[in-house]
Amino acid sequence: SLGGEADVAKRAADLKDVADKAMDSFHYADALEAYQAAYKLAPQPALLYNMGRALQALNRHPEALAKIEAFKSTAPEEVLKKVPDL
Repeated sequence: SLGGEADVAKRAADLKDVADKAMDSFHYADALEAYQAAYKLAPQPALLYNMGRALQALNRHPEALAKIEAFKSTAPEEVLKKVPDL
């Protein structure tokens, strides 16, 4: 059902908002958890980048690199252009 899909997209967006706020307030583990939950609902490449940033902040560098690499290999060109320092 379309309503269900819209509901899932909204929940994913809400989780991303929660994660972004957690990142802004240095709650990186909470941010990572919320980004992962959002990605389970709506697997958007940008969320891989967000997870990478959270993992980097947690000093989990090998995992962070894996997420960033996954982002680079799955994100469309216009999304990659938003991250010039990749």
